[in-house]
Amino acid sequence: IIAARPALWGGRLFRRAGSRQEAEVTVALGNRSVTLSGLIDSGNLLTDPLDGKPVIPVQASAAAPLLSAELAACISEGSTDPARLRALPEAARLRIIPAATATGHSLLIGIRPDRVTIRLPDAEGATEAVALIAPLELPEAGEAGNPALQALIPAALI
Repeated sequence: IIAARPALWGGRLFRRAGSRQEAEVTVALGNRSVTLSGLIDSGNLLTDPLDGKPVIPVQASAAAPLLSAELAACISEGSTDPARLRALPEAARLRIIPAATATGHSLLIGIRPDRVTIRLPDAEGATEAVALIAPLELPEAGEAGNPALQALIPAALI
C-alpha cells in the first residue's frame, strides 16, 4: 500500500505532462497562406536530412491552397520521382524527407515555406519558426481516438 501511493501520484503527474497541447500554425508561401489547427507532438522528430530543420506534417487537403495542382497530384499519388518534381513550379522549395513510422519507411515531399508562425492558445504573441511542411494524409477525426488533425508541430519549435 505504501508503494502504491507514489506510483499513483507519479502516474497522474506523467499523464498531465504527456497531455496534448493544441496550437495554431500559419504557413505562408508566396502570396498565399493557410492557418491550421494542430497539436504539439513531442514524438515528431522528422527533420530535413540536409539542414536539420524540423518538418511539420500537415493535412494535404488543408495545405491545398498553397500548392500547385501538379504538386498536389504528386503528393496524392505518393510520387517522389526526381524528374517529375524538378518540373514543378515549386521545385526550388522541395526536399525529399525520409520518414520512419511504426508501419515502415516512406519518403515525404517537404516544402520550404516563406514563413511559419505558431500560436499557442494561452500565449501572448506568436513564434516564428524555421521549418518545412510535408503535406500528407493524417488520421481523420475519430480514427484511433484522434481529434481532427491538420498539423503535427514538433515540440522543438516551441
